[in-house]
Amino acid sequence: MAAADWFGLLSVAVTAFVDASVFPLSVQALAVGLVLAYPHLAGWLIGVYVLASLLGAPIGYCLGQKGVAHWLQRRTAPDRWHQATEWMQRYGVFGIALGSFSPFPFPALTVAAGALGLPLTRLLLAVAIGRGVKAAVFTLPTLYFGPAVLRELKHANLAVVGAVSVAFLGAFGVWWWKRVRQRQHH
Repeated sequence: MAAADWFGLLSVAVTAFVDASVFPLSVQALAVGLVLAYPHLAGWLIGVYVLASLLGAPIGYCLGQKGVAHWLQRRTAPDRWHQATEWMQRYGVFGIALGSFSPFPFPALTVAAGALGLPLTRLLLAVAIGRGVKAAVFTLPTLYFGPAVLRELKHANLAVVGAVSVAFLGAFGVWWWKRVRQRQHH
């Protein structure tokens, strides 16, 4: 790989790391530009983006677990805190996976996961799935359609996020329905 290749991948890594840990940044424009300039890096870009997100997410998680949790718990009614913790345990992976590619500021989700006690392994699973989908959604069409994707991207961004959100929500709905039916039969 040439120096420009490494610099492009390093830029994606740093941006994805910061975006997953402490400050929301947009990696999409950087990813699209990198794939247009260096199409041979598309696979590397997806891998680097997911790996950097996996390395950054535990920082937000620790901030939530060590700093924010105590502060939030003191300012939240005990029943509300219990309910929020229970919801994070039950639905956290789906919510974080969905939030991984939505316009919602992702570091808030990693901090919430730590504050509300979601196991780190489940957070990392959600990050890997969500960020993998996000990277593929922005990288693969760019690789396939080339510069034409830039003209459509500003119109399709909301549609892509909506379509992927509907798919995740549909999968969650099926899972939830099966779970409810299992409980009714026991």
